[in-house]
Amino acid sequence: MECVYFKSFRHLETDVQKGVVKHCDKPDFRVTLGNCVIGVEVTRLFKRREGKDAKRDGKPVQQAVESTRDRILEAACEKAQKLGLPSAHVILFFSLQDPLSSAARERIADSVVDVIARHMPDEGGSIELEMRPGQPSEVDLITVKRVHSHAHWEWLEAHAIERNVIDRVQAAITKKSELLESYLERLETYRKPYTECWLLLVADSSRSSGNLAFDDPSHTFTSPFARTYFLDFGRGKLYPLKTKSR
Repeated sequence: MECVYFKSFRHLETDVQKGVVKHCDKPDFRVTLGNCVIGVEVTRLFKRREGKDAKRDGKPVQQAVESTRDRILEAACEKAQKLGLPSAHVILFFSLQDPLSSAARERIADSVVDVIARHMPDEGGSIELEMRPGQPSEVDLITVKRVHSHAHWEWLEAHAIERNVIDRVQAAITKKSELLESYLERLETYRKPYTECWLLLVADSSRSSGNLAFDDPSHTFTSPFARTYFLDFGRGKLYPLKTKSR
């Protein structure tokens, strides 16, 4: 997902669009612009989990559920490709609330692909599949659109927005600041006259665990990074944060 988030960031931030990009580590991306090397460290922000069910086996339940949905989606995509299904924009709406075993994920993926294959619309058409024979109860709604300009598979879920996240954002900046010196040392090995490191904080608001709203773009954060950004990935908004070094 780091590459997906960075692609969105690059689309919204024109200053890095012409650079040569390499996905690396510590920092996550390296952008070469003439005599300058810019490192971009990407870190994802999550909503708070409250109550006795916030964790299970030491792991956040919501993140585990999202991982289950991701794996079902990936398996379904692979099966659709092997069957040679036509290109389409497919959205799976999940109702499952608990992580599932590998066998259960495979069962659901098989059923999803089977029901889509049986009801695939003609080119330019669309269909909503709900409670169809063989449709798994864990995916209670499937939409399929044969539109090549927007052909991909994804999953969605309705979820509440968490606001007032200034403290969360500052805590993430402070934590990453401890690694800034090591990031710069790595960038300097590329022997460019100018090096700097940016921090990209991502709230993946298309998912329950990351549905954070940035409501105060006028707030000034403390950050030693050359630039610090907040990307609302689900809504496609990028906020260059106001910062001071100390």
